[in-house]
Amino acid sequence: MTLGDSGDMAIRVTNEHREVCAFLLKTLLDTAPSGDPVVWVDLGCGEGDVLAVIRAGIPDDLRRRMWYVGCDASDVTRARAQVASSGLDGRSQCIEGDLTSETTFRSIVQATGDVSMVTLTNVIHEIRPPSALPSVLARALLLLKPDGYLVAYDMERLSAGDIWDETEAVTWAFDEIEGMVQMFCRALGVTDGSTVVHWKHHSTTGWTLLMRGSVLHGGTGVGSWPERAVVAAEQAVVSAVRDKRTHRMEDIGLVLRRLSGLDAETPETRKRVFQALETEFPSLVRDYFASVIASGGDWATGWAALFPSAGEGRSRAQGTSDQGGEERGYKCPESRH
Repeated sequence: MTLGDSGDMAIRVTNEHREVCAFLLKTLLDTAPSGDPVVWVDLGCGEGDVLAVIRAGIPDDLRRRMWYVGCDASDVTRARAQVASSGLDGRSQCIEGDLTSETTFRSIVQATGDVSMVTLTNVIHEIRPPSALPSVLARALLLLKPDGYLVAYDMERLSAGDIWDETEAVTWAFDEIEGMVQMFCRALGVTDGSTVVHWKHHSTTGWTLLMRGSVLHGGTGVGSWPERAVVAAEQAVVSAVRDKRTHRMEDIGLVLRRLSGLDAETPETRKRVFQALETEFPSLVRDYFASVIASGGDWATGWAALFPSAGEGRSRAQGTSDQGGEERGYKCPESRH
């Protein structure tokens, strides 16, 4: 197999992404018996990065009978350009739509016939809310032929740069995604048809999920909405997200406390503090309180958990004030410019 070089297309493709693209191409070829049409649905297609990387490895015979449908919540103009340069513009469609919306999947169904492969590459962490993940997987599986494949790939942790760009992202560890998929299949009474593989490339780790269309179709070619499986998997996801938010709140709280308590006596230290407050503090505060509210709390409880001494200081200040003494409550530090 030959993978294309994105080169001057200004598409950044990491080595681990290339490896997954090679796997997707092999999967695409495996689902394409000679002469049969092939339909690939690329969920979360973005700017068409995956298609751009693997297009050179698609044999001419397969290209002539291949249909491509890309879908993304953002503007798909560049994805359409990638499709055109891949020689598939006459047999393709790019749809703008939220992956958590049933309406989006209805549009995809109208644009496709029997689907050979559905991909979700580096997009699972972007699904909002995270509890919608089982529904997204179920709708994706329902698109497939019984012998079709769903291939999902994501990183276990985002890079530092991606974290600031995607403060609401929820990443999934290998054991978490594997547990959710096992619960989903168990509720369906299915013992095979899905595989989760853990991978590592340098300092980056992630997972690849492979599921057969027969998981939902039962080999009959007719699938129905798997209510019980979706509910069971949603419960697992909600529980995992709750734990993630707790840990995330603790981590963010530590960083915020460190930022607020930095000694800025020297010009160099003051410069570092101001830079941190300008670039990191807003995102951290937003993420922290979003997690608090999503967990059932409010601004007051979140602030009290973040700076417990502040609440104690206010209580002591109120007590001394009532007695006519000096008020020694907590005071927010003055801004220094």
